[in-house]
Amino acid sequence: LEQRRRELTGMRDVLVADKNRLQRDLEEHRRKAQEENVAILTERETIRNHLGQVEKKLKDLIDDRDKLRSRLKKYRARRKMFEAEQKMCRNCGREYVESENFNWSCTTHHSEFSGEMWWCCGRLGREARGCKFSKHESKDDDDDEDLDDQEATERTEQ
Repeated sequence: LEQRRRELTGMRDVLVADKNRLQRDLEEHRRKAQEENVAILTERETIRNHLGQVEKKLKDLIDDRDKLRSRLKKYRARRKMFEAEQKMCRNCGREYVESENFNWSCTTHHSEFSGEMWWCCGRLGREARGCKFSKHESKDDDDDEDLDDQEATERTEQ
C-alpha cells in the first residue's frame, strides 16, 4: 500500500507539474493573444482614421469633379452657341457672326489681280484690302440654295 501511495504521489507530482506548465503556457498564449488583439485594435483605429481622411478627400474630389463638369457643360453650350452663330463668307472667305454683319463688313475687289496690283482700285499686293464693300454672304446659305436647286431638278426629271 505504501508503494502504491508513493506511485500515486509521484504521479500526482507529475500531474501537478504538467498542470503548472500547461497553466504557464496558457497564460503565455493568453498574454500574446491579448498583445496581438491590442495591436490589431490599434491598427484598426489607425485604418479607420485613414479611411475617414480618404473618404473626405474623395468627397472633396467628387464635389470638384461635379463643379468642373457643370462648368464644362456651360462652356460647351457657350461654344456651341458661338460656333452656331459663326459663318464663313463665300466672297472673302472670312468667318463672321451674323449679329456683326454690316454693309461694310465684307471687302473684295471688282477685278482680278494682275500680279502687282488690283486693276479695279490700283492697290498693290495680293493681300491689299478690297475696294468693294458689302455684307458677308454665308457659304451655308449658298449650300442650302444648291441643295434646293438639286432637289427641284430631281423632281422635274421624275
